[in-house]
Amino acid sequence: KIGASPRIATEFYQPLNSLRGYFIAPHLQAEAHDVPQLSGATLIGEYRTRSFEYGLDLGRELGNWGELRGGLLDVRGSTRVRLGDFSAPETSFHTHAGFLRFNYDRLDSANFPRSGQALTLDWRFEQNGRGARGSDLVTLDWRAAWSHGRNTALAWLSGGSTVGGSDANVRSWFPLGGFLNLSGLGAESLAGPYFGIARALVYRSVGNGG
Repeated sequence: KIGASPRIATEFYQPLNSLRGYFIAPHLQAEAHDVPQLSGATLIGEYRTRSFEYGLDLGRELGNWGELRGGLLDVRGSTRVRLGDFSAPETSFHTHAGFLRFNYDRLDSANFPRSGQALTLDWRFEQNGRGARGSDLVTLDWRAAWSHGRNTALAWLSGGSTVGGSDANVRSWFPLGGFLNLSGLGAESLAGPYFGIARALVYRSVGNGG
């Protein structure tokens, strides 16, 4: 991914057997992104966060409709003021993290579903390099589609929260803004330790594609 929030990542997916669906997945990721700082509705500055992480996941495929996955991560990086009048020293971080994730997907299309539901539940817990407990991050994403003839209605709910730790840990804040993510705002122009958004979409098929 290139642009204002560049990211490069890779994962090696290795099945452990052909019958029960167990797998391991080592992975690497390097990224950078900006975290806006607001006073009311006014942008007063931005933090720039850079990070590098590596880890190993263990999971199981659940038929062709879901996946249960957990893993351990080592994350390190830095945060500095990129724009704004406020002053704060550049800080570095090194955390050990783990996560559990459940995915359910019965949608008939990844981009324009006409039927089915999908659900993702994610819990991430962190511990800093000195052994102190960091923030837990809990997120949920649910979509459901219903169709009648050429018309489709899609309900979409997303939410997340930090649990424990410090709300001042800006590198873990959730971004909002951009297409279908508060579309009237610039991409990732809001950020905070908690978020919730509900969407209702209606679209109509205008052809059969050839």
